[in-house]
Amino acid sequence: MVERTQTVKVDLEIEEDKPRKFLVKTKMYIGDWYGADWDDVNGVIKGSVHSLSAFFWLQHHYGYQPFETEIIYQSLDFIRI
Repeated sequence: MVERTQTVKVDLEIEEDKPRKFLVKTKMYIGDWYGADWDDVNGVIKGSVHSLSAFFWLQHHYGYQPFETEIIYQSLDFIRI
């Protein structure tokens, strides 16, 4: 899963297609936001980028919010029971 994931919401819909055969519709929303912390500034994470310290200063000293990302996963599956 995504590191430091903040929210996960799952919508699940099940419909009977034929006797004992069901269509399962899955839609998953994964919400994550990136925030810089001291480990980013000190270079603890491998391959850290210099711009992380700029994010850190904007976030911790000027009150800017971390940026947010949303991943939406969808699938259609048939199952037999």
